[in-house]
Amino acid sequence: MRLPTHRRMRHPTRRPTRHPTRRPMPKAPPIGQRIAALKQAPVEALRAALADHWLLIAAAAQRVGDDCLYVLADDLVAAFARMAEYKLDPNCTARVALVIALDALDRWHDEVFVVGLTARVIVEDDDRAARIRVACGLAHVHHGRDDALDVLARLLHDEFTIARAGAARAIGASGRRDASALLRYKLLVGDAAPEVIEEVVAALMALQRERAIPFCIELLGTKDVVRAEIIALALGSNRATEALDALATWSSQLRPTDRERLGFLPIALLRDDAANAWLVERIGSKFAPDALAAARALATFKSDPAIAKLLDEAISAQAVPALRTQLRALVS
Repeated sequence: MRLPTHRRMRHPTRRPTRHPTRRPMPKAPPIGQRIAALKQAPVEALRAALADHWLLIAAAAQRVGDDCLYVLADDLVAAFARMAEYKLDPNCTARVALVIALDALDRWHDEVFVVGLTARVIVEDDDRAARIRVACGLAHVHHGRDDALDVLARLLHDEFTIARAGAARAIGASGRRDASALLRYKLLVGDAAPEVIEEVVAALMALQRERAIPFCIELLGTKDVVRAEIIALALGSNRATEALDALATWSSQLRPTDRERLGFLPIALLRDDAANAWLVERIGSKFAPDALAAARALATFKSDPAIAKLLDEAISAQAVPALRTQLRALVS
């Protein structure tokens, strides 16, 4: 005989446990929104941001520097020390902003400007901290430090291009004519990076233009063709009209392959009536390489109506029909 199954009876006083409704935690605003809010944020909010995410630190530092909020100078220094950990500031954006802000406040701190000169963050053969070193080097210039040129000389020999180029800019910004010796030496020994040579020439022009131009003209005769090309372009970019004859001679002596690649662009960059007239004369030449190179160079500025008209007239005056057709096709 089968016994009946007994059901478990609920205790009459026991009630099912009810958990209180859990309210979701409020989400923090998107980082972009938080950064935008810092533009009008009070001092305490900026202080809090300087202890937060690296993007917020960078934005807050910029605000501190722009508005000269001296009360937050110590917070900038503290934030710089915290950001020394690579994972906290992976692109070094925060520390660069902190250095620039503290420099803008005209407050010197060894723990930022001196320590920053040794910052290194190597990622896949790239040093992301090079910008920190440059900013600290520039701070040495702004603060008139006795060792500013020593610091910039070391940066001018830095392993990374961005540091060397930044050092050249800082030397140019120093206003110290005696600093031109560093720049001259750098031009003499050369640099593998074209942008460094460009910055060095520009800095040299800024410090002593009247003496820099003859020196750069001398270097056009160097056996280092690449360096000579960069210097020629830099002379043109800096509108060194005094160098027209030297650039014309140098350009005319280039090998056909180099002339086809570079052409007479340095002369066109002078943006001078005499330089334009020289190019127009070459466009009228029956020697095709010269005519084409000159047209290509002048066409760089064909968006200028005056240049476009000059170019059109020069091509129309070309006596060789086949070459005239080539020139039209080139500049169209």
